[in-house]
Amino acid sequence: MPQLNIETYVSQYFWFISILFAFYYIAISQVIPRIASIMKTREKSTESVGITHNEIVDISTASNIYRNISKNVSTEIHTTKDQELKTLKKVSESWVKKHI
Repeated sequence: MPQLNIETYVSQYFWFISILFAFYYIAISQVIPRIASIMKTREKSTESVGITHNEIVDISTASNIYRNISKNVSTEIHTTKDQELKTLKKVSESWVKKHI
């Protein structure tokens, strides 16, 4: 059997170590920084909602987060629409007063 041939041990060790270091280099230079950036992004997004990174997020927590975010967004939209309507009303009243 060729894998047990003593004459090829050095070659097998060489290629094993070479490939091992190649995968290690790729992991250190590309994979781990990407994972770290994803984790930082997730941590920032969970902190903005009020969840710490130590908590386990299950489906119900995720749905609660979604509800809170959607409530905040809808509240902001309604607030800006109300402000726009108030501003429009003031402008129209002032225009009517000036032209009548």
